[in-house]
Amino acid sequence: MIPSPATAVVLRIAGADHAIGAGTLLRVGRGSEVDLHLTHPRVSRQHLTIEGTDRGCVITDSGSRYGTFVDGTPLHGALEVTSSVHLTLGTGGPEVDLIVSGQQTGRRSARLDAVGAALILGRDPGCDLTLEDPLVSRRHVRLTREQQGIRAEDVGSTNGIHHRGVRTSTVLLSPGEDLTVGRHTLRVHQDSIEVESDPGVPDFVVESVSYTLPNGKNLLQDISFALPGGSVLAVVGPSGAGKSTLLGALTGSQPATSGRVRYGGRDLYLHLDHLRHRIGVVPQDDVVHSQLTVRQALTFAAELRFPEDMAAAERTTRVDAVLAELGLTDHAGTQVSRLSGGQRKRTSVALELLTEPSLLFLDEPTSGLDPGRDKQLMETVRDLADGGRTVCIITHSTDNLDLCDRVLFLAPGGRTAYFGEPAALLDHFGVTKYADAFQLTESRPEEMAERFRAARHASDRVFPPAHPQVTSTPAPTDADHAAAPVPTRSIGRQLGTLMRRHLRVLLADRIYLAFLLLMPALVALLALVVPGDQGLAAAAPDAPPSTQPAQILVIVVLGAVFIGLSMGIRELVSERAVFVRERSVGLSATAYLLAKICVLSTLAILQSIILVVVLLAVREGPESAVLLGSAGLELTIAVAGCSIASMGVGLCLSALVRNAAQFMPIVVVLVMAQLVLSGGLFPVAGRAALEVAALIAPARWGFAAAASTVDLNAITPREPDGLWDHDPGTWLLSVLMMDVLAAVFCVLCWLRLKAPYRMR
Repeated sequence: MIPSPATAVVLRIAGADHAIGAGTLLRVGRGSEVDLHLTHPRVSRQHLTIEGTDRGCVITDSGSRYGTFVDGTPLHGALEVTSSVHLTLGTGGPEVDLIVSGQQTGRRSARLDAVGAALILGRDPGCDLTLEDPLVSRRHVRLTREQQGIRAEDVGSTNGIHHRGVRTSTVLLSPGEDLTVGRHTLRVHQDSIEVESDPGVPDFVVESVSYTLPNGKNLLQDISFALPGGSVLAVVGPSGAGKSTLLGALTGSQPATSGRVRYGGRDLYLHLDHLRHRIGVVPQDDVVHSQLTVRQALTFAAELRFPEDMAAAERTTRVDAVLAELGLTDHAGTQVSRLSGGQRKRTSVALELLTEPSLLFLDEPTSGLDPGRDKQLMETVRDLADGGRTVCIITHSTDNLDLCDRVLFLAPGGRTAYFGEPAALLDHFGVTKYADAFQLTESRPEEMAERFRAARHASDRVFPPAHPQVTSTPAPTDADHAAAPVPTRSIGRQLGTLMRRHLRVLLADRIYLAFLLLMPALVALLALVVPGDQGLAAAAPDAPPSTQPAQILVIVVLGAVFIGLSMGIRELVSERAVFVRERSVGLSATAYLLAKICVLSTLAILQSIILVVVLLAVREGPESAVLLGSAGLELTIAVAGCSIASMGVGLCLSALVRNAAQFMPIVVVLVMAQLVLSGGLFPVAGRAALEVAALIAPARWGFAAAASTVDLNAITPREPDGLWDHDPGTWLLSVLMMDVLAAVFCVLCWLRLKAPYRMR
């Protein structure tokens, strides 16, 4: 990487120039404690801070009474400045020119000379300005000059355009305003636009972040630190110190109740819809399907995350680049389940690197790894940061902290016990072992937090100067919006990708697939155990009617219930971590659930065909159909309907349970309940409580449809049931009720999938 030339920042006021170097903090105001003193009634005692960076500077209004205006636009909080701007301190106050000079990489401009002049920007080389960015569509935005400014219109892009952190379809921009397109910032001037790509790794600043529960309990208390771009931060501390809560606050998945998080001068919570594409999160649980190969997992992820107009060859090129960067090229064809723990974790990291995030969070990446692989993974993290990313690791391991640039040590209650270089951590606590530091913070959290506050004021070595502290509550955020952003692809495209991935996962797990196909045949063969020769037909003229038909139907319907439940109830909970992460980067919950329904319903129909074919091969079938002319077809529809409705029950429960260990007892209870409510074991009709409960039991309606086809009321010495009548209306009612139950349970599942999940 060739470094860009140095950027010079000069503040010019009243003919005098004041140079601002990278790392320099210039305080402007009317008070005696500032660096640049301005005597004017519209200037507050502490009005403004200007901090130099390698790209320009970050300007922050210090809560001034009359405000600060940037090119006529009010400044709210902090703003990163990479090109020259005009400042006004207070309405009618001093005029200040902030001059940013020096050539910077990734900066281009185009003119719109006359009213009506237009430009198209996008990834396609045929656009007026080409933006090489995987988050930019081929034709992304149209800019048109109008009398009042320049109008930006989204021309059907995937990731949209953002103005002041909010996605919009069209906006009129005044001179000095910015528009964000992918990783590019468009600065509007009077008759031109200036396009700047993301030229580096911005600073990450956390200011007085706290998280308080409604009952008043503090999970985080006044966490503040400044992290330079391209560095590695390790967040450590005992259990209950708030590490997971801090991760949610820093990534925007669980915003802090007060304080501010800024990335590149932008407020994370206000600009989350845009910044989420610059942030990669690797959860503690693997977010890849273990049945897929590494290349397959990355390829499907690329299809879901990249714009749908990106060609397959472009996606393949990006996948190859990520595999090479993480040393996974030789393992591209290896099934994820056969990788070592460190390789699986690198595969999860590779998923995040597809979209080239500049800020990467890893939650317990070394958990379960031996010391050797722990070090290898930490060395990989170090390489990622050296390659131009900021990396934050939540960890319990202290073996390789020397590979990090900073350590944030949290005490129970979410207090900062230490922030600084790893080499100074043990001296700060006055111990020789990390275990002793953990014991101190756990037994005396308030004392350790107070020791840090004292050290912070006494030594910049312990806590480098950060941006001015803020204590205001961040702007209100929509939790559901934060958890479920605008999908990156249409629901139809996502549905196709998800269905192909699900089928690939099924085909890769040959033992499970064989079990699914053999299970209906085994259920049908159980009909041979039922004594007698009547089957599902009327008894022979010389033999009295028996209860064998009802007993066979009980086996068949309970088999259908078990098939549907077992498929549905394991499906969502087993890949919860995958779904939660993919939803946070644009996966549609609707497409996700529809893909599951389509694949599993197809499989249920195939299993129902096998079950009925084998059953009719070993037992006598019904003598006549009710409606469709084929009793075998009607039985297949009854079995498939019962199985699909049970699958809906299973999916709904799978979305609710916390882990896979919980679903087996639930399956047993539900199958037993279906047996009781089916009406095949003993009469349900006429018993009010059971009849009401049976209304929502798929087995009740599946048994009724099958009983209607075989005319159970006529061929067995059982108490008659009105739902078993051999007529089209009765049969159709049972089939319709199974469809209704399937739809209701799938809608309930969909509502749960759309609600936020708390993974830890």
